[in-house]
Amino acid sequence: MTARRIAIIGAGQCAAAAAGALRSRGFDGELAIVGAESEPPYERPPLSKDYLLGKTAAGELQIRPAEWFVEQAIALHLATSAVEIDPGSRRIRLSDGGSIGYDLLLIASGGRPRPLPGITDDRVVYLRTRQDADTLGERIRAGGDLVILGGGFIGCEIAAAARTLGAQVTVLEMRARGPARPRRYRRRPA
Repeated sequence: MTARRIAIIGAGQCAAAAAGALRSRGFDGELAIVGAESEPPYERPPLSKDYLLGKTAAGELQIRPAEWFVEQAIALHLATSAVEIDPGSRRIRLSDGGSIGYDLLLIASGGRPRPLPGITDDRVVYLRTRQDADTLGERIRAGGDLVILGGGFIGCEIAAAARTLGAQVTVLEMRARGPARPRRYRRRPA
């Protein structure tokens, strides 16, 4: 079977890279990207530091300009989620009531923060999207203390950015020390 329709669920860096690679390698069939956010794919790593600090503007996060997707005939289904995949009919049902067909499907939906069970306080912010970073930045700039759960890479970057912006920061981490140092492994002699 020759694929004539490729659908990608998720509209992040992986989706943009995959779509770009397909077009650059000569795939000229239908290509669609489905994403829950309302904007084209953008870089997420700067959200936890440079974007919070205002060193990177929203437009600079974009992986490709919106026009590129049009020029490359890549259909962007933004502000839309995939709600059902029917492998038998090779169709994806979308949250807007529509559906798209596919011959090949790439699921590149990325990770999601684990919400704290039973916590509904509007002071709790999770960081995944640019809008989340905007909310977090507004709260940091408004003043007050910040408590970060998790002393991993993202938590530490947010803590550093928040301190730079003048916030009092407490990082709560389960491990006795901060992030683990990279370990070097040597091959054992055979």
